[in-house]
Amino acid sequence: MLAGVRWSDAMIRRFLGCYLSEPKPGVFFEPPSRPLTLAAFRSAAVRRGVSLDRRALLLYDSRNVFLNGVALESAGRDGTVIKRLANARHLNGASFAGSTRAAVVAQFHQWYRDGFLHLG
Repeated sequence: MLAGVRWSDAMIRRFLGCYLSEPKPGVFFEPPSRPLTLAAFRSAAVRRGVSLDRRALLLYDSRNVFLNGVALESAGRDGTVIKRLANARHLNGASFAGSTRAAVVAQFHQWYRDGFLHLG
């Protein structure tokens, strides 16, 4: 059955990105007990910056971003700021304010609510 499967380069890249960014079975993330609203999160992130949780695995290739085993499409400027976060594991407030659009802020807010991203 496996011999009949035809793998494209995109399928292989996506599989590897998801596989390599999948946390170990014993890894758990703790969401904030009282998460900030989106507007309050954006304001706090501009003041304090954001950091990936030390257990979070954020990888990327030319087309996708992979966070904890999940593939996300990356596009243009949005992908650039996410890749900068993947490389540095932290974005300071000025960098966050100057390079993030509403879609990225919403994505980061969701990661914050999931416990993958922290303020400061």
